[in-house]
Amino acid sequence: MVALGRTHEKVDVNAVRILTVAPDEKRTVRLRNACLESTKGKAGGLFWFGAEDALAKHGISAPIWSTAKVARLPLWS
Repeated sequence: MVALGRTHEKVDVNAVRILTVAPDEKRTVRLRNACLESTKGKAGGLFWFGAEDALAKHGISAPIWSTAKVARLPLWS
């Protein structure tokens, strides 16, 4: 949390998201599962995964994103 606090102080950002765009849904699921495994389910909302084809079809703000714990989220609520 210290790093996040410093980020907020420097650039006025409350949350950081690392977006990963994979070529297709199958690869997106594999990356998401690898994230769950490597972080032991503790990644929370830091890493977001989306498929390139869904991004092209629906746009960046559509509910095409998944975190390690939740599927089908819009990027902004």
